[in-house]
Amino acid sequence: MIPGFKHHVWSNDYLPLWQDLYDSMEASNIDIEWVMPSSVISGGIQYEHFKSIPSSFSWYSPPTNIYDGQPYILRLRRLHYKHAYSDKYLVFPAHMECAIPRQSDKGQWNLPDSMVLSATLDYIENELGIPYLWTNGNVGEQYLRKMHQDIKTHIRPFDSRQVEAFKEVLHGAMDRPVWRRLRLTDSKPAIWDLAGKFIVGYDKNGQYIGASNSAYLGNGTFVMGNVDQYHPDFSGFWQYEITDVSDTEFDGYGLPCPLDVNRKWASTALINAARDVGVGVTVHKGIIWEQQGRYLQKWASNLWQHRVNLRDQEKYPNAIARGNAERTMKAIPNSMVGRFMNEYSKEYYHPDWQLGIVHQAIASQVYSMRYWLQNYDAKPVLVNKDAVYFLCNEPELFADIDRYSGELRGFKRIGVAPLNDTIIQAFSDEKSTNMLEILIKKEMKEYEQSYL
Repeated sequence: MIPGFKHHVWSNDYLPLWQDLYDSMEASNIDIEWVMPSSVISGGIQYEHFKSIPSSFSWYSPPTNIYDGQPYILRLRRLHYKHAYSDKYLVFPAHMECAIPRQSDKGQWNLPDSMVLSATLDYIENELGIPYLWTNGNVGEQYLRKMHQDIKTHIRPFDSRQVEAFKEVLHGAMDRPVWRRLRLTDSKPAIWDLAGKFIVGYDKNGQYIGASNSAYLGNGTFVMGNVDQYHPDFSGFWQYEITDVSDTEFDGYGLPCPLDVNRKWASTALINAARDVGVGVTVHKGIIWEQQGRYLQKWASNLWQHRVNLRDQEKYPNAIARGNAERTMKAIPNSMVGRFMNEYSKEYYHPDWQLGIVHQAIASQVYSMRYWLQNYDAKPVLVNKDAVYFLCNEPELFADIDRYSGELRGFKRIGVAPLNDTIIQAFSDEKSTNMLEILIKKEMKEYEQSYL
């Protein structure tokens, strides 16, 4: 619980008069009423219900940010010219982003009773030290703002006069890798020509939070730069041209190339990574920031540590609430990375930060693939954003990867499956990489269940 800020779980099946609701919360020093998903109110609440709030109150509920067609939050404020009344909130977690079904059910809260809901909120707020309100992205922003205020770091927003100029970079920027091994040359065999009894997959832990931890980012206004101003330690984005891939495994055939011939712009960090693995790159014009720093380092490392802390069973004994809180802690930084693209984020309107984080994540993945190549002579046969898949005769071959599965720098295993005819045929078909990965995961799940 946050000192001076109290939440309460409400299980009533009726909605009182708005004035009575506010008065009861004020009398009990309650700031947020969380409505249990099982209640009649939660199931029936509609945006139109708020229009009956009397004119002695101001209220707000996001009409365009509704996840399942029903409102998820109401802010209620009494108006009085002599008194400054506090804001009160009515929250419906059944309709929040944390509860809406997603792929693989990631980020959902399991709320069988009011004790679990109350414990979930206590665990999250105990770690963050701020109220859990609105969205995960908003919580991430408030946490970042408080951190920068505490360490007296002044962040200037992206210069609105430079938005149009930066659009050239955004529209031509390198995107996250989506790559599969194909039969393209005799020297670069396709998957069905390779030795291996199993296919094993790994997923990067906290790819965005890890990239946020290490990315050098600009602050405020950028300036145009030419090739003479390029420096490997200087934050910026550069128009590039791939000149040679004849002396590298990262040629797009044996391993995914860090850069794409169909794209034009990449961050300094990503160009450095491409050059470090032997890709010939020429840079042309660029944009650079005179003020730069690792502005998200502490934010990212703290959020990861909070996520680790939530695994402490003695400190956080309710297993369901602990799982809810940990999944939320995972979602907060991912949501905040997208929030950098929005002007309403005020000083954190930084589309350059969002792109810089993505490119730092790609660069980190390139270095990981170089490490696997140098230490295991291992090359993935499929890369889909932060997931990589290998062929092997023995799944434990990559035990070194598993060794750090609980750390931010590590990868966690997605699964393992025999390299059967279904998977081999899927690689030879013209399926999309996403569809191919879905099929592989299905085979992995079935193989795992066969041993239960």
